Amino acid sequence: MQRSLTVHTGLDSKALLLAIKPKLDATVGADNRIVDMEDPERRLLAACARVLQPYSMVQVLQEAGVHAEFITDLPCC
Repeated sequence: MQRSLTVHTGLDSKALLLAIKPKLDATVGADNRIVDMEDPERRLLAACARVLQPYSMVQVLQEAGVHAEFITDLPCC
């Protein structure tokens, strides 16, 4: 079953997002996530089919020095 994970982030630039892209790709898979840089909460939405602990995305962001807070883990259609 595919899951949809949402994380509130402190990403403040596209450059920072590009810098952590390899780690995010390794965690949720390449091109399986979206960050809305126009949204004040900079939500990171990820769809993943593999077994993934929701807080692993938070950990990747925090290790890169980015504030991150897990919001939801929902089944994806």
